Amino acid sequence: MTTEDQAKILLNNLKDYKNVLLLGPPASGKSMLMAEVGKAFMGKLDVTPEIKPSDAVPIPAVTSAKIPEWMPSSNRTDRRIFHITFHQGTKHRDFVSGIIPNLQKGDFGFRTVRGVLLEANNHALNGGASLILIDEMNRGPAVSIFGDTLTAIEADKRLDENDKQLYSSAPFKTFDEATGEPTDVFLSAHVYILSSMNEADSSVEALDIAFLRRFKSVRLSPSEQLIKDHFNIIENSDLPKVPENIDHIVSGVFYAWTFVNERISIGKGDAFKIGHGVILGKNKPSNLEDAKQWAIDCWSTIDSLTKELFYGNDEALAVVYNAKAGNHYKMEEFEFGNERIEKLLEPIINKENIFKILREVAGY
Repeated sequence: MTTEDQAKILLNNLKDYKNVLLLGPPASGKSMLMAEVGKAFMGKLDVTPEIKPSDAVPIPAVTSAKIPEWMPSSNRTDRRIFHITFHQGTKHRDFVSGIIPNLQKGDFGFRTVRGVLLEANNHALNGGASLILIDEMNRGPAVSIFGDTLTAIEADKRLDENDKQLYSSAPFKTFDEATGEPTDVFLSAHVYILSSMNEADSSVEALDIAFLRRFKSVRLSPSEQLIKDHFNIIENSDLPKVPENIDHIVSGVFYAWTFVNERISIGKGDAFKIGHGVILGKNKPSNLEDAKQWAIDCWSTIDSLTKELFYGNDEALAVVYNAKAGNHYKMEEFEFGNERIEKLLEPIINKENIFKILREVAGY
């Protein structure tokens, strides 16, 4: 399935559910897919413009002549995208609204500020359509950031398609910009929220069920097929002891990555696998020497992500890296006081040994 196809599915989900959450491990394509959704939402389609040399603008800008009916708010042409990345410092006022000190010269009072959600809602209430893209949603205190909008964002708690209040419409509190007094606001049916998170991130707290149920969850998984198609890798092809061409190096990286993910799936779960972007995200090498450096860079990324998953657990890393006597990765026993402990010995990786290491990790 192409990125464009995935984007269309997400846009259909946004149309039906209003709020969609992309789940996936690092480098599984979440950011790329969100960008593609934003591009499609704005009506920027991949079509070739008609060139007219006699016109004042010979090559006109490309826009879709008509927004497709499957698109969210297909009857609204004034469309905007609003971006925000959540982090530990993100506040309710950044996303919804709040009151902050007025630091203008000679004025020591306070003023109201509008967050991304309120800006998007105002745009929609004025006849537009708004798409909010939230990166790294679980890296900020999401429940606190959303506050009482958590109920208001639900599809059946919003205004109707004509932005008229229903009995089921649920308000959220914001601050009147003129008086600073709390006031009720209802969310337009033409505001859509697409967010992403890495659920395997152990450095942040998991989001609770009550929060997550407000979103339609869509899971992205590492794709072996994308890599095979991109590099024309032949299934089950053998790896020679010495690489003779770029394809051998690329296959070595692919098979090592596949083996590592198989072990991660067993030891941690599928949600913790390493995404295909660690390989696809780097430029394809043009010669054998460049390919070896490319392989080192790919393995370095795989290695760092794997060590984060199994931090301090040498036995688990030994399983993932196929460590054994005679391999570059191997376990060795050491004395520590009255104890004997096993440690994973790691090689110094260079162009001369990277292919051998990849073969060993992949089980060749």
